[in-house]
Formats: sequence, structure tokens, C-alpha cells
Amino acid sequence: MKPTLQVSFQPMAVALALCLLSSSGCSRARAQRRAALADRTRAAAALGSYLAAHFQGSSAVVLSNPFAAEKNTPRNIRDFEQAALAGLRKGLGTKVTIAEIVHPRLKTFSGSPYKLIRSPTTTPLSYLMDDAALDDVIRTHPDCRLVISLIGIPAGIRTSSFWKHPGTTSLALLLPDLSFLGDESSIRYAFKSGRVTAAVLPDKHRDKLREGPRDFLVVDQSNIADFLHDNAPHGNRSP
Repeated sequence: MKPTLQVSFQPMAVALALCLLSSSGCSRARAQRRAALADRTRAAAALGSYLAAHFQGSSAVVLSNPFAAEKNTPRNIRDFEQAALAGLRKGLGTKVTIAEIVHPRLKTFSGSPYKLIRSPTTTPLSYLMDDAALDDVIRTHPDCRLVISLIGIPAGIRTSSFWKHPGTTSLALLLPDLSFLGDESSIRYAFKSGRVTAAVLPDKHRDKLREGPRDFLVVDQSNIADFLHDNAPHGNRSP
């Protein structure tokens, strides 16, 4: 039996609830939702453009939200996933081929998936992905140099074969919670070793200095140390 998700993981759910209170609240919620979708599209396009420049001619497999494929999933989740895919395709263009969009295997659970989420995170699917899901994807796509994740890093990534015995495949991440990689030293190691080739992340330091659309950075081994200095993660997590 496929798990179903009854409540959106997206923070916009709170804003959308304003529609129940007033028409002006509904207008604000729609504007915030449009802005959030636009931000996600821009962030994914930035990641795609980076990969197109550095991995021209390569193939990639994309990790997508399994719940976005469920009929009863709230539209908000489906729209955010489509925004990310649209931005990624725009950025990749014809230089990197998407071999397949994969919904990774989830852990077995009954009832609410929230019981598996042990602490707040911007990527709750990290807790729901099966610990072996990433290894399975890499094994079934041996010709893909890239695994592009739109849903974060599996919480058990440090127990995976990918982490312990790296090959030629690298991760590219859209708006991940880097603390799943461990402490700052482990995060730097993930980038320097090539396990993670790039990640698009919000530039919290610059966002404090200006208003308007969010700023995003493409982080790779050349600037990961500077990024961590300006945007410290929330600390390490256990796999």
C-alpha cells in the first residue's frame, strides 16, 4: 500500500490558510506562493546551468518527490516539484541529459510519516528515504555521472556505499539541509572529495542586506569554506 501525505511539507501551507480569514489574506497568500514557486524555479535553473557548464555531455538521474506522483497529494507539493523540474530543465538545456526522473524508495511506515522526522529540517524527505535508496539509484544507473536531488540528502547517507566507497557518481543538490552530512568538517570533505559536486543554497548572509527575491549561491569545492563561514549550518545529525 502506497503511503499518502495528507499535509504539505511546504511552509506556504500556513500562508495559504489565510484564505480562510479574508480576501486580502488570500491575495497575500497567492503572492507569497507565486514568489516561492519563482524562487524554486530560479534556484533549480541555477543548479542546472552550473551542471551544464561543468558536466557537458553527461547523463543524470533526478531524485523527485514520491508524494508528487500521488493523486491525493496537495496541489502545493505537485506545483513545487514541477517548478523545480522546469527550472532544472531550463538550466541543463541540451548539455546534460536527464536519463530518468526517479521517485526513491521510502522507509516502511504506517500512519503519519511525520513520526519519522526527528528534528526540524527544510528537507523532511531526508528522513523518509530508505537508507539504501541512493545506492539503489546509482546501481541501476551506472552510466549516469550525476544524481541530482530535488528532495535533499538521505538521512543515512553516511552509512551508504556511495559515501563509504565513492565511484564516479557525484551528487548535485537543490536547497539541501547540509547538516545531514555531519559537522562542518564533514561537509567540507563531502565537497572536496567530489561526493557532492554542487549545491544551490540560499545566501542568508546576503538576504539580510536586501529585500526582494531571495539570493541563491551555487556552492562547490571552491567556495564551500566561505559559504560555511557566512551561513553556518544547524549542526550535525545522526544518520
